[in-house]
Amino acid sequence: MATTTINDTTINYTDTGTGAPPLLLVHGFGGNLHHFDMEAPTLARDHRVVAIDRAGHGESGMPDGELTVDLFADELAGLCEELGLHRVVLVQHGFDKVAYELAARRPDLVGGLVILDGPTVPGPDFEAGALAMAEGLEGDGWLGAVRTFSDRWIFPPEVSEADRAGAMAMVSAAGQRVLASSWRGFVSHDARPALRSLTCPMLYVAGIFPCDLDVLRQEVPQVEVAEIRGRGHMLTFTAADEVVDLVAGFASRIAPASVDG
Repeated sequence: MATTTINDTTINYTDTGTGAPPLLLVHGFGGNLHHFDMEAPTLARDHRVVAIDRAGHGESGMPDGELTVDLFADELAGLCEELGLHRVVLVQHGFDKVAYELAARRPDLVGGLVILDGPTVPGPDFEAGALAMAEGLEGDGWLGAVRTFSDRWIFPPEVSEADRAGAMAMVSAAGQRVLASSWRGFVSHDARPALRSLTCPMLYVAGIFPCDLDVLRQEVPQVEVAEIRGRGHMLTFTAADEVVDLVAGFASRIAPASVDG
């Protein structure tokens, strides 16, 4: 692992492999770069692969202010510039608004997007649940708020109680401050203008989160859609082989545009 300083915050990352286009692996809510441990070694056989602990997560430092979508997008841009990652394929699990903001603002840095089960165009039920969790994360019952949301939106029905408890422990290890601040920033951020302005190739991988795919195709005409159903939201753990195949295939298809564009 290595560290750098971006916007006065220490950022932890890994940088392995060689080959174009480079891949930037970005974890979701409450995660860290180890959420891609099952994919990174295989992808690094043909690509330069960088994985990051977003600010406040994993081994990265915690900034003084709020963990906003803008902050995360800026830190990804800073890391790309620091490491010379241009026309990168950004693989974003869950926290899709960060990827959309970076790609819209810095098309020189992003050659393509892979969104793994992001709540893009999720509909009112999910949005209500997301707001309820944001409120719940502010109080003493924050762990219960995460569990209630996860039971509804993260796990397929067949997931055992042991597996649910393990996933809960992994996410809750980020701590209340990180979870509350990052989720508050996520639900309050309107990424629709960024989504509508995307020009790069995009692959949306549908899992368990709701997404109106017809609306998504209207907003992003160039989007490709793949599905991994019945594995829940934590696809980097539950469907690692499929994720590798989809990311590698997408990177191969857009390689000329990513490298030359």
